[in-house]
Amino acid sequence: MDKIEFKFSGYGGQGIITMSKLVAKGALLYENKEVIQTEAYGAAARGGSCWAEVVVSDEKINYPRAQKVDYLVVLTSESATKFKGIVKKEGQVFIDPGLVPKYRAKKTQKLFPIPASNIAKEEFNLPVVANVVMFGAIVAVSKIMSKENAIETIKSTVPSKVLDTNLKALERGFQVAEKLKAEMQ
Repeated sequence: MDKIEFKFSGYGGQGIITMSKLVAKGALLYENKEVIQTEAYGAAARGGSCWAEVVVSDEKINYPRAQKVDYLVVLTSESATKFKGIVKKEGQVFIDPGLVPKYRAKKTQKLFPIPASNIAKEEFNLPVVANVVMFGAIVAVSKIMSKENAIETIKSTVPSKVLDTNLKALERGFQVAEKLKAEMQ
């Protein structure tokens, strides 16, 4: 495995930082990878812009920041515009079409429109699990960790009172991504 770079961006309160930490934690603890996670958010944490990066490798990581990302996750139109240019030529982009209605990926890139916020609201009546739906989709596409290790990551992170809902949200993310992957072939 070469170095793999992720960038997550949106507004505070969307679970951007949490999503990045789930990817980092799963890759580090359950896949035994080298991992660096960085994050930044504006002064108004909730509602202000924020981003996070995760760099994953089998070998020591010499530079802590993502430079040309393999996987970009954008949950606002503003961040889509801001970070579109940092995606590798063959990179993959995840958007929530309910939050980012217009995004055009380059022909060499793959676009995964994951309706995470709608799924979280309509199927779980719990908007805060949208980031776990998206995490499931990211894992299904990137294969950064096995599905079993994604489940273990959720189990070791989420409070027990909402664990079952989060595991179902994770599964829905997998299902949506697998369906999209099948349609792309």
